[in-house]
Formats: sequence, structure tokens, C-alpha cells
Amino acid sequence: MNTANAMPDTLRQAQEHMDGSGPLRLKGEEILITARIIAAANAVVGMLSPRTYRKPMSVEDAIGALQSNNQFDRRVIAALTN
Repeated sequence: MNTANAMPDTLRQAQEHMDGSGPLRLKGEEILITARIIAAANAVVGMLSPRTYRKPMSVEDAIGALQSNNQFDRRVIAALTN
């Protein structure tokens, strides 16, 4: 991949899901690893942050939510939670 395009492509793909249900319909390994990492990290930050409509999740609940969701790369979740 051209490194000049890496950041825009990563950001564009960060909303993709491993199961192919994201906006660009990319699936699995079609999604850049950098985008998969950002997606998982962004989800964790969102779950651990207070919102006007809910309290923050516990770390244990956030990890459980990540692990039970097929949107995220299992390898990225394992690296993030170990």
C-alpha cells in the first residue's frame, strides 16, 4: 500500500466490521489492520466513557462486549485485553 494513502484509507475503513456489515462492505482481511485496531480501541473508549444517556461500563463488561461481538478482529481484541 502507498504510505501516502495509508492514513485516509485507515480512517475510511475504521467503521468496517469483520463480518462485512460496515458501510464499505469490506470483510475480514480486506480491512486494513490499522483500521481494525482503531475500531476496537474506539469501541473500548466509547464503552468506558460516560455518556449523557448512560454511565461508563466497567472494564470487565467492555471486554465481554468486545468478545461477544463479531464486528471486531479476534486477534486485535486478544492483544487489547491481555
